[in-house]
Amino acid sequence: YIRLFPILLVTFVSVRYFLVRLYDSPTSPTNEYLAEKCSDQWPWYFLHINNFITPMVTMCANWTWYLCNDMQFFIVLPFFVLLYCKRRLFGLLAMLTASTICLIVQFALAFHYGFTSASLRTPNVSNIADYNTIYYIKPYCRIIPYLMGSFLFLMYEEAKNEEEGLRLFVAFKKAVCNNRAIRYPAFYLLGLIVTALCIYSYYYLDRYADSVSEAVGTVHLVLIKPVSIFGLMLIYYPIICGRGRIFFSFIAHPVFSFFSKLVYGVYMFQLVVVMLGDVSRYQAEYYEIKKWTTKFFRLTAISFLVSFVVTIIFESPIVMLLKVFCGKNARPRNTEDTDEDELDKLKFN
Repeated sequence: YIRLFPILLVTFVSVRYFLVRLYDSPTSPTNEYLAEKCSDQWPWYFLHINNFITPMVTMCANWTWYLCNDMQFFIVLPFFVLLYCKRRLFGLLAMLTASTICLIVQFALAFHYGFTSASLRTPNVSNIADYNTIYYIKPYCRIIPYLMGSFLFLMYEEAKNEEEGLRLFVAFKKAVCNNRAIRYPAFYLLGLIVTALCIYSYYYLDRYADSVSEAVGTVHLVLIKPVSIFGLMLIYYPIICGRGRIFFSFIAHPVFSFFSKLVYGVYMFQLVVVMLGDVSRYQAEYYEIKKWTTKFFRLTAISFLVSFVVTIIFESPIVMLLKVFCGKNARPRNTEDTDEDELDKLKFN
């Protein structure tokens, strides 16, 4: 929370005290509505619970709803880790049980309110505001992919230790890594097919939404995220287990570590940059795909630059203070150790 707070504060100040005043121009009136809702909601904004308190349509800096989800997942995850540390099987079963309960809740909400992937894409959709507030931004409608990623990590950790790991996971890793006949068709190929079908399903819904039944649309709405993650897991698991070294070398490149530290700031600032660019326009502009692509990369580059500057100025000092006050002091080097003792330590490590 402390590490995320500086960039969150800068985003809030930019929207509440800076961005709203740019609307006071000859072509656009002062955005009192934006200023008022930000003034009323700031406690929930910094407590990361505004996705429960405020409807999305009236939420200040409403793109921060997913930051609330991330923080809520981070708070819940230690419970599963604690169960896993006490009894590994119980921890895994707890993740499976929580995912099942969340699926049931999503189906119940979708059927009760009539939310479907198809109906939400029709021109006359009337319940999009209810969908965003009741379903879209709630953590129980988003946590299943998060738990699936945690489960994949535990599978990997269990299989690393062949003597103490769960036998099922150890045998599973050996079967995948040592058998190309299983790895290529059942993981790489199947994962690509599942992922491609999930992407294509949106293309189909955008064009033939009226021909999709309510039941199919509801099932698609609830299952599309877990199925998409499952397809990516099929591709990713053999890679992290030591196969597909070209892909592993690519995703493990140090440059991604640098950019990953800026992604949070980019997520927070990109829409601020977009709003700054569109602040004085009366109506929407429609671009060709080439112009939209150019604009996307331009805004992304600007967002990364802003994130880098803000991270250096605001976040890095906080992180350094946390390391000073909360980090463990490094063990001082014992100068009396002989070269032979050092060599023994290296061999042991």
